[in-house]
Amino acid sequence: MTQVNLICAFYLQSEKIMKAILLLASGLSFVFSRPQYSYDRPPSGLYELPEAPTNQVETRVAPPSAAVPMPMPYELDWAVSDQENGLDFGHEEASSDGIVSKGSYKVLLPDGRLQVVTFTVNGDDGYIANVQYQK
Repeated sequence: MTQVNLICAFYLQSEKIMKAILLLASGLSFVFSRPQYSYDRPPSGLYELPEAPTNQVETRVAPPSAAVPMPMPYELDWAVSDQENGLDFGHEEASSDGIVSKGSYKVLLPDGRLQVVTFTVNGDDGYIANVQYQK
């Protein structure tokens, strides 16, 4: 091997070694440059303990029964009928005594049927519905 070839081989080898050393040094500097956190306990006596609970019971008086609102009768009715855009739906509902509600709602389904739901709501009996489909 000639002297020029030896110098070139040495240069290429030392360049690889230098790159490896720089990569290692930058990695180590990243690891050791991160901030170090520590946790110190707060000084004692900084916070006061809550007082021990007492066995006293607060006396509360219920509001008079006249303050409870009485059920009110109501009526509700609305509808949308747009034949051009294929929309037909609505809702009607009424309560004569404010306790029992009766009504119905309708929706034009995508398949062209009209779904009509007739319902009754009566206190603890819950919601009772009858569903019918019309062509």
